[in-house]
Amino acid sequence: MKSIKIKIIFPIFMMFILFTSITIAQIRAVQNNLLEVKQMNEKYFATLSKAEELKLNVVQVQQWLTDISATRGAEGYNDGFENAEEHAKGAKKNLQELIKINPENSGQIQSIEKSFEPYYETGKIMANAYITGGPGKGNATMLKFDKMAKEVNEQVDSFKNTSNENIKNVIADIQRDIYVTMGIMGVSIIIAIIILIMAWSYVSKKVVKPIFNVLTKLREMANSEGDLTQHIEVKSNDEIGELAQNINLLQDSFRNIISTITCESSQVGNIVNKTNNNIQDLTLQIGNVLKTTEEMAASMEESAASTEEMDASAIEIEKAIEDISSKAENGTEVIKEISKHAEELKQNAVVAQQTAQTIGMAANKKLTDAIEQSKAVEEISLLTDAILQIASQTNLLALNASIEAARAGEAGRGFAVVANEIKKLSEDSKNAVSKIQQVTKRVMDSVGNLSESSSEILDFIKQNVIKDYESLVNTGEQYYKNAAYMEDFVSGLSKVLDEITVSMESVTKSIGEVAASNNETAQGTESIAESTTEVFDKSNEVLELINTTSESVNKLQGMVAKFKV
Repeated sequence: MKSIKIKIIFPIFMMFILFTSITIAQIRAVQNNLLEVKQMNEKYFATLSKAEELKLNVVQVQQWLTDISATRGAEGYNDGFENAEEHAKGAKKNLQELIKINPENSGQIQSIEKSFEPYYETGKIMANAYITGGPGKGNATMLKFDKMAKEVNEQVDSFKNTSNENIKNVIADIQRDIYVTMGIMGVSIIIAIIILIMAWSYVSKKVVKPIFNVLTKLREMANSEGDLTQHIEVKSNDEIGELAQNINLLQDSFRNIISTITCESSQVGNIVNKTNNNIQDLTLQIGNVLKTTEEMAASMEESAASTEEMDASAIEIEKAIEDISSKAENGTEVIKEISKHAEELKQNAVVAQQTAQTIGMAANKKLTDAIEQSKAVEEISLLTDAILQIASQTNLLALNASIEAARAGEAGRGFAVVANEIKKLSEDSKNAVSKIQQVTKRVMDSVGNLSESSSEILDFIKQNVIKDYESLVNTGEQYYKNAAYMEDFVSGLSKVLDEITVSMESVTKSIGEVAASNNETAQGTESIAESTTEVFDKSNEVLELINTTSESVNKLQGMVAKFKV
């Protein structure tokens, strides 16, 4: 038996061999072209470039030596030898590099090198002849130099032409290889098309046609609406033939399975109908139980809610009583502090009253003594009056002395001076006494004002301050009595609240136990209701599943009925 894999792989293998051969030929052709291009780039293009540089060096040597000959080495034009030497070195360097690049043409290059040396030396001789001897001496050498220059240039041009020919030959070889490759590719494409047509014809006959026959039979089986009595007939002895035989076997198996399904589905339909009726009765009974349980749960929830409200109210009352008791205890402490401060206030007021009385009496005595002592200022006033009288009398005596001195003439001139001094002293004393009287008057006025103010202060202390301290003492005593009364009252209230707190704790505990019991009962009832609801839901789900199963069985019977077995 020939394998379908071989039938498919064989033409593919032939195509692979063909394309591999074509690819190898193309790779070799491309490699040859690459070698030729590389050689052209590294050798022939480099040779041509160096030949161009050599040509330039030869021409520049001739140019510079000719220029310096024409200028005869004049100042500013005497650098021809240096530039010619530089290009001569460049020419020698290019010749050596050309020998390395083109060892096969070393004879031609060495010939150029041998011609260049005498050419360069002759040029220098010509230039020196023009510089030293002028045209008469230099013209004789110039003809020889021009001839040698022509020979060297012809040799360089010949080498350049050879390089160009080499490049053209390489390009021609590359073009020829490309044309050959294109011809091979054209022939290969034609052969590939022929092989492809042959392979397609072979695969179509050996593979596609048998598969098409199998598909045609399968399509006829599908369009016959479940007819499993038709068999596929394929004469191929490969995998396609095996596929057709296995499809026929599978068809026979399906026919047996369909017959079994038809019988069993009928029995399942009967069982599903009976189960459906039983589940419906069970669902109805569970619904009644669920309704009764929900009513019980609602009643228990209401009872539990009322008990919880009572428990919460009792707890709030207990907290309020505890709060009042706590505040009463704090009030007792505060009242004790108030009583203590009232007693201290009373004691401080008594001490302050006594101190004020003592200070007032002492201040009164000191003030009286000071007023009596200030009367000495009046004596100062009397003394100043006496001094004024003395000053007046002294002034009169000085006036009399001046009169007597005037009468005495020259003899009384010294006495007149003394009299004038006495008169001035009398006037100064009078002025000083006047100021003392003014100050004394102010002092006496101030003492009088101080005496009046001090008397008023002492009267205020006696009439107001002492009485206020007495009122403060009485107030502190009354606060102390009130605080004592409040302390007794709050202590009694605190005891009563403690007794109420103990009673409320007992009541709260009882209500809490009742509430906990009700909650447990309500939770139990809710659990029963939830379980019943879950059973009811599951029952409905089972009922739905049974209905779905019944529909599926009906559909299955309908589908099985379509098959012809």
